[in-house]
Amino acid sequence: MSSAIKCLILDDEPLAVKLIADYARQLPELEVIYAGTQVYQAMQVLQALIGEANGKKRLLKLAC
Repeated sequence: MSSAIKCLILDDEPLAVKLIADYARQLPELEVIYAGTQVYQAMQVLQALIGEANGKKRLLKLAC
């Protein structure tokens, strides 16, 4: 089981996504599960993660 914090990077500016994702991937405390500009894809990733967390009876915290 990974102790890294799963993070999702979403922005309407592709360059910002790339810069933030590149930085986040260098940090062992973070696991980038999505980095992109597509809201629909990000929501699908979140829904899958919530389903996984509910199946494991784990609390999922979301920060905006």
